[in-house]
Amino acid sequence: MTMSASPPGPAAPHRPGTQYQDVVVAVVTRRTGGLLKVLVVRRCRPQGRLVWSFPSGKIEPGETAVEAGRREVYEESGVDADITAVLGRWLHPDTQRRLVYVTGTATGIAARPVEPGEIAEARWVAPGRLNDLFTTDIFPPVRAHLGLSGPLPR
Repeated sequence: MTMSASPPGPAAPHRPGTQYQDVVVAVVTRRTGGLLKVLVVRRCRPQGRLVWSFPSGKIEPGETAVEAGRREVYEESGVDADITAVLGRWLHPDTQRRLVYVTGTATGIAARPVEPGEIAEARWVAPGRLNDLFTTDIFPPVRAHLGLSGPLPR
């Protein structure tokens, strides 16, 4: 689903009585030759302005954000991950969905799309290369976690 946070903007009107499922966004890293890499996926169909994102999806009833993060990473990329912490939560101004950002490390490294029709590509990239792929800003706690200072330059 949504991977990086868009800059704050006008919120869509919230429909009274409408309940939205929380969405987990998984920031999974690994070290390769001492260099930090982060897992990203490319969607077959853009979601708004998003094409590339971190693995993400709805948190199912009875599932924790950590459990959902591990499941979504595997379903979208085939990567097993040890999801260990929640980085933060953010209410998306357009969708009114709460995004729950989780983090962890990969226990498997072969990234490949698993869901045909949803994910076109999965790959490991250096955090500094996210600007080449992402079309929106990244949630500040995620930037800090990845060692990025300030917003990515545009």
